[in-house]
Parts: sequence; C-alpha cells; structure tokens
Amino acid sequence: MSIHGKGVGVYSKMSGSGCPSFVIADPGDPEIPFDHPFKVTVFMDGLQVKYRVRAGTVNNLVVKMDTTYLDAIPAPSAELDGNGTWRIYIKASSSAPPVFFPNTVVVEAHNTEQTDTDSNGYLLLATVVVASGKPGPVNQYVYASQVLVRAKPGEATALWSWSSR
Repeated sequence: MSIHGKGVGVYSKMSGSGCPSFVIADPGDPEIPFDHPFKVTVFMDGLQVKYRVRAGTVNNLVVKMDTTYLDAIPAPSAELDGNGTWRIYIKASSSAPPVFFPNTVVVEAHNTEQTDTDSNGYLLLATVVVASGKPGPVNQYVYASQVLVRAKPGEATALWSWSSR
C-alpha cells in the first residue's frame, strides 16, 4: 500500500489491486504523515524540552518565533523552561492604524492562560504537559492558517475573531 498526499488531511491510499480510495486522515494516526500549518512538535534537545511550530499564516503574514520566520531553514525552536502545562499561542498585535493588519504575529509559549487585550489577541494552538523534565503528548487545537479580524466596540475590550482558511 502507498500513501500519496492530496492536501491537508485528505490522502489517497493505493491498495494492492491498484485502486485508489480517498480517506480523511486522523491527526493522531502515526501511520499517516499529517503535516499541517501550525503543527506543534515537542522534543528533547539534550536535557532541554523544546518546541517547534510548522509554518502557517495569519492574514497572509508568515508567523515568527521571536524574530525568525517559522518557514526559515533551519526552523526556529524555543525552550519550554520548567514543568507544568504549557500553552503554545499565536499572538497578534495591533497598534495605531496599521498599513496591514495585524502589525506583528508571533508564536509564544506560556505556562499561564493568556487573555485578549485591546492591543493583543491570542489563539491557542496546542498544549503540552512537561513533568519531571520530559514532555507528554501534544494536544493540537489548530490545523490551518488563519484569517483574523479585530473589532473595537466602544469602550469594551477589542474582539479578536480567528477563523481557519
């Protein structure tokens, strides 16, 4: 049997008889190469727990990790420093009327839940529990690039609306 990728989450399996069948892939199936935008991978680098995020876009902007684009070669990675539940977010920022919205888009890891403000909106990509200096499985919540809209209704906190493309 061979597997040929037809797009994110859809694969053609060739059976022994040579007849193709299309299937929807289960992201948890280790037999299917399920790469998608913003896929979070956690790994050990020596004694450090690190994470990497596959490149994706927000409003057609490639997201960065610190100052490096996620599609750079080699791909950027960052440390998860300490035990506990780590949340991997996309953080979008907006300031004075931008030429292109959002002004900046970065991936960040936090060991506390983040909430939206007038200037920053957060989208939870994944969570991972680090215990005794070792990572557990990644719980992935986002599987596609994103479209983002920000609305500021009067004095209320800005509303950040994320949707998959």
